[in-house]
Amino acid sequence: MRHELRLGAAAVILLAASGCFSFKIRPLPVPVNRVESLLMCAAVEESGDLLKSGEPRKEFDPGRNEILCFLRLEEVEQRIALRWKWYSPEHELVKDTGSTEVNAEERYLAVVTAYDKLDWKPDRDPAGTWTVAVYVDGDLIGRLSFDIKPDEAPSEKGPLSPLIPYAVYPRDWRGMS
Repeated sequence: MRHELRLGAAAVILLAASGCFSFKIRPLPVPVNRVESLLMCAAVEESGDLLKSGEPRKEFDPGRNEILCFLRLEEVEQRIALRWKWYSPEHELVKDTGSTEVNAEERYLAVVTAYDKLDWKPDRDPAGTWTVAVYVDGDLIGRLSFDIKPDEAPSEKGPLSPLIPYAVYPRDWRGMS
């Protein structure tokens, strides 16, 4: 009996070693709603059917720049809800966009681009390091910090550049010879 068990075990091991077993590995599914980029920029332009971000920035001068948070998602196959929350340097919630529905038809979209703008006012909002948090379907997908430069006081040197001599002319300077 022991001899028969040994022969049976040897046969099983021989079959296993000779390639009797096979298996197939399924490819991993393509991730949906994949975040391709999340960045701060000062401009967004239209590029065909999509939006294209300007150069990424970490510092903004509100007198000269808009303050935008740009999101690019890939492989969107279902309805999604996007949301931006903007926080001041004191960590107070300043703006909440609420949920904005995208792809309500639930079609396959290779790329989705979106952005939100912070309406920063120097008389109301402090300069310093701000934060924006971005959510897809209620899940935090990214948090970015950026700096807003303080508003500089107007120059007291006059309207001309310090490289150009500033002179006061008499009222009748045209008639002078």
